[in-house]
Amino acid sequence: MKKIFIIPTVRKRYKNQIEYCIDKRIFFLLKKVFKKFEIKSELHKSINLIIILGGNNLISIEKNQENAIKEQLSNRAFIFGSRNKIPILGICGGAQFLAKKYGSRIVRTISHVGSHSIIWNSKNIFLKKVKLPKVINSYHDYKIIKLSNNLSLHAYAKDESVEFFSNKINKIYGIMWHPERNKSINKFDIELLKKMK
Repeated sequence: MKKIFIIPTVRKRYKNQIEYCIDKRIFFLLKKVFKKFEIKSELHKSINLIIILGGNNLISIEKNQENAIKEQLSNRAFIFGSRNKIPILGICGGAQFLAKKYGSRIVRTISHVGSHSIIWNSKNIFLKKVKLPKVINSYHDYKIIKLSNNLSLHAYAKDESVEFFSNKINKIYGIMWHPERNKSINKFDIELLKKMK
């Protein structure tokens, strides 16, 4: 059984009430990928996959309580996962967090909401036997424009911002799209999650 640890989106509601939120569609995605899985509430060496969701901005971009909490949770998971060779997938804001950890550059954008085409890096094609998506969804206000030398670029947008990267040695993967928000789950996203072991 696959054991998964998820870093949630952190929201502030009502009178300073802090909520940890996980879009239920991420569970539908995981059901498509794994026959059996369980979500763990604590980091442990038996965990097979860490997922860092989006929904918050980096604290270096926007200083507030919820972003600070999210970054603290993400840092803890990143350190634990790296030390124990547990694969980590960053989705959207989670990808930005991972890219920043490796020293990549992130800037504000106004053109990354909705669907747009992506270009695959022919020198570094990922999952060669799977049909690569040509169009992805986007829901972010910031983009990765300069990727660290420690990370491999797999796909980018027309404006040359990074859409998919990895550090295979440390089992780190970042995607700027939301696989859970597609009406039908993309075969590529299923195979990517399966490959993360």
